[in-house]
Amino acid sequence: MRIEGDVLRATLECSADHTGGIDELVAECLSRPETLPPWLVSVAANAATVIEIHRFDFDAARSWQEWVLPYQQRISGPFAVVYGHCLAGIAANEELNVAEAERRFREALRVAKQCGGTHSHAARLACGLLGELLYERGDVNEAERLIDESSQLGSEGGIVDFMIARYVVGARIKAVRGDRDAATQALDEGARAAAILGLYRLGAHVQNERSRLDLPNAESTARVTHEESLVGEGPREITAQLCDEIEIRGLLAAHPDLACRRARTWVQRLQHQGRPRALLQANRLLAACLSTAGRTDQAKGTLAGLAAQCAELGLVRYLVDGGPELMALLAALRDDLDSDRWNPRWPPVPRAFLDRVVREPQPASSAGIAPRARPD
Repeated sequence: MRIEGDVLRATLECSADHTGGIDELVAECLSRPETLPPWLVSVAANAATVIEIHRFDFDAARSWQEWVLPYQQRISGPFAVVYGHCLAGIAANEELNVAEAERRFREALRVAKQCGGTHSHAARLACGLLGELLYERGDVNEAERLIDESSQLGSEGGIVDFMIARYVVGARIKAVRGDRDAATQALDEGARAAAILGLYRLGAHVQNERSRLDLPNAESTARVTHEESLVGEGPREITAQLCDEIEIRGLLAAHPDLACRRARTWVQRLQHQGRPRALLQANRLLAACLSTAGRTDQAKGTLAGLAAQCAELGLVRYLVDGGPELMALLAALRDDLDSDRWNPRWPPVPRAFLDRVVREPQPASSAGIAPRARPD
């Protein structure tokens, strides 16, 4: 009973986005797995996986899921198995191993449906993460269906990553559809959940999305202060990057050079952290800053590298969601390719990918009208 209590506390700490002390809470369970129920070992291994993801040790996160597989095969309920697949997919997605992430999310959804049905709690968890991935790949219709299903959970279910898919990506899709009211409502709900549960990382994601979509802040928005988001490991590091992105975008109009310096600091910081997705995010922001500052050649070079990477991974929406500065720059890159002005120092980008990206619908503007895709 004591070990079960420790593992339960560990899962609660994971849901609260805390990292400290979890190793100790699951250590005894994971050191004597054959003497304990397989379901308890599976839950403890999932908590250990969360901690490794927060440490950005994605190899260790995958190792835990490989280690726990024999125990997962001995339990009847789907929840721990589904959660394990989802966590492995989150780790793969952070490494930009998008194919492996999709495989894991689909397997999680398959297991959940097989054991509990389409509308089960476990299935709805998997729906959100798969929906987020499919959205980035440009399958907005299926992504919307999956995230709408996942949204039935509200704030009840899973670690912050599941909530980000439901609230933030859900709002992003509604904005692309032109429904800014629905986008605002989703972010308001996310802000309330962040405030009530003390989830600063979720609050930062909500604020960042409001800023990106030019939506007003709500009274209930969880405000993330610098003291709460001091740069450190895991959730604090992620929160700090998001908070800085909000501030950097706020500098673009009046202080673009300062915005460039601050954006470049994050690129330099992340180059050796082994976090490809976070680095992609930092470079996306840097390209927007360089473009706004009038450093067009540097901006194009940075964006060409990002476009080549996104084309290889099939991330159609990722650059579109970087903001209008990037859309104009992407159109200019396509013109360079069509006019044989492509800089030989830039990596090659398939024309079909650039064509598709510049045609992608953009979020509704503050005037309530979705910008049209650039015509040929």
